Amino acid sequence: KMAFYGESILPAGLRVLSTARITFEDDAGVCMAETEVAEAVSGKKLAEARITVMKPNDAHIARMFG
Repeated sequence: KMAFYGESILPAGLRVLSTARITFEDDAGVCMAETEVAEAVSGKKLAEARITVMKPNDAHIARMFG
């Protein structure tokens, strides 16, 4: 079973426009990433991303994201 941990850390005054989720799996384990795109009052966009690692393998993660 896969789940996201933690809350969104978007600053006050922003609203989420869209969320993208990516899953990658091989013999080293499962990685899942989630990115939120938000819009500020001014209309400018910024992104906040967090990565949750299921069955972590440090060497594998370093190859993917390092």
